[in-house]
Amino acid sequence: MHTILIVGFGSIGKRHLGNILANHNVKIVICTKRKDLAKLEKKGIIIVDSVSKALLHKPNIAFITNETSHHIQTALKLANYGLDIFIEKPLSNSMHGVKKLKKVIDKKKLIVQIGCDHRFHPCIRKIKNVLNQGKLGRIISVQVESSSFLPDWHPYEDYRKGYAARKDLGGGIALTMIHELDYLCWFFGDVKSITGPQVSVLASGLLLLLARSEHKATPNAKRRKNCSISFSFGGRSRAKRVDILRQTTERGHNATTKKDAAMNATTNTVIVDPVPSDYLAIGGDAEEANVQLHLFKTGQAAVRSAPQSRRAVWLINTRLPDMSGQDLYTTLRRRLEGLPVFFVSDQYSLDDERAVMSLGGVNYVCKPLEMLSFRELAETAKSLALRS
Repeated sequence: MHTILIVGFGSIGKRHLGNILANHNVKIVICTKRKDLAKLEKKGIIIVDSVSKALLHKPNIAFITNETSHHIQTALKLANYGLDIFIEKPLSNSMHGVKKLKKVIDKKKLIVQIGCDHRFHPCIRKIKNVLNQGKLGRIISVQVESSSFLPDWHPYEDYRKGYAARKDLGGGIALTMIHELDYLCWFFGDVKSITGPQVSVLASGLLLLLARSEHKATPNAKRRKNCSISFSFGGRSRAKRVDILRQTTERGHNATTKKDAAMNATTNTVIVDPVPSDYLAIGGDAEEANVQLHLFKTGQAAVRSAPQSRRAVWLINTRLPDMSGQDLYTTLRRRLEGLPVFFVSDQYSLDDERAVMSLGGVNYVCKPLEMLSFRELAETAKSLALRS
């Protein structure tokens, strides 16, 4: 009979224990500082408070599920003892000790696996097969979106105070969300360089944040798959916005938020886009910024129902189901005169940018929109309203 050691007994350690008990007849030793595990001890599971004590029970397989910052030192102890090891993702929060661990693993010919289990998901494996077969042609750009409403992520604890929020324990979004980085490397190879969005300060006293990828026109651009890479993460402040956008997306009709009309500081933000959920990427809280959202999925719907307010910001997709963004702007020119209009594109086009800016647009921005914020949109509307 195998003896399996589990080091660390948080949510992931508990999940591994459940899987092991459901599929194997084994002896289990848990190494943890927790004191509320009497029920497990009654089931014959051994509870210890140090790795040294755990090794006295002669385990031959170990699951490392403690805090990320402790992974390497724990793995070194177990590898030197000769155990095959499963290490939860990520491997570590630094490269310190990684090469030393690899030398021990190679010398003792151990079986070691990192918990990047998304590679085994049927959907991910299907994508990998399609890519390997070359069915999509030459891939030059990829977009990945991953989001989570953090209060629901670990409902039993305050996500702001948990391990994942503590840098000293190896927390942080880039490490916690390592699965996406892992399967991207699996799909397309190792990372060669990293670039970030550009931030521009435009004239007229308005602070406008422009997120723009580097795009170069090519003769064969129409034949290639082309998009951008983005990561979107949810938070408590977006809860109301999520409900509004979900309602619009699921019901397939136009929705307007209900807000006290007497608040003269309210900024109407009119979004005209067939995919309203893309606007979850905008930062900040709409309510805190005194922003009232109006969502329309077609140009005609916006023509019929959009508010006629002089304190408003418009975000118009350049390609709507029933007309172009430029045509909508032309139709509403009198209503939009003097108002800040952002033209939004799913994919950058120099011709589109020139066309919409010549019409009088304040800016031309490409999705994803995380470099914009509701507060800055409101300030833009306020500044132009005061000037007019």
